[in-house]
Amino acid sequence: MNKIEKGKKSLIALGVVILVLTGISLVGAVLCTIAAAARWWLIAISAVLYVIGIFGLIVGVTFVWTGVSLKATKGNLREGNIPLEGGTNATLCPNCGAKINPDDKFCPECTKPTSIIVVCKKCKAQNESTSKVCTKCGEPL
Repeated sequence: MNKIEKGKKSLIALGVVILVLTGISLVGAVLCTIAAAARWWLIAISAVLYVIGIFGLIVGVTFVWTGVSLKATKGNLREGNIPLEGGTNATLCPNCGAKINPDDKFCPECTKPTSIIVVCKKCKAQNESTSKVCTKCGEPL
């Protein structure tokens, strides 16, 4: 289970707890209103409980609604990647920031090369800038 799914379940659970407490607060407010009979302090307590109940209702519904509507995305959400429909990723051009496909060698917007070549110090092989080690000799880049 990924972080989004865990967060979704936690948000829904918190929203339900808030709604239950809100229900208890509103029942208390109604009981205080019925028992008030010109007692000013019971009227004040019921007013406070009504305000807490309305606020809790708004917050609880918002939490549950948000938790239900969260969806995990397909694909990788690394910095610089933008998830597209179908779960594929687009990267950003290092020159102009336009969306490009990972297979593109040149940017369709600025027409500059999309990858930066890094030369290995040991064997002089050319590697892409995203490589952590040389693809020919394994030397860290």
